[in-house]
Amino acid sequence: MLNVIHHLKEPIKAIRKASILCQEKLIIEFPTLLDQKFQSTVKENNLSLQNSLPLIGVSLLNKFDQTFLFSEKAIYRILCEYDTLFTIV
Repeated sequence: MLNVIHHLKEPIKAIRKASILCQEKLIIEFPTLLDQKFQSTVKENNLSLQNSLPLIGVSLLNKFDQTFLFSEKAIYRILCEYDTLFTIV
């Protein structure tokens, strides 16, 4: 799933479906708060701290052509703790 989940209206549902299809490995590429495209939408101080928190942001679809923005910790929680879809991230 390269550069896909943040464009979907139901990204967690898509991750669940992908986990059923994958037998060994799922690769997910997604932008984080540290991505230059989103730095203008969040306060510049503490971007690294914000990215380490389990945050999911809602983007303006008409402005950024995206629906959601995930921090790395949020993706980890979805994959390994929330639904226990995977064991390693």
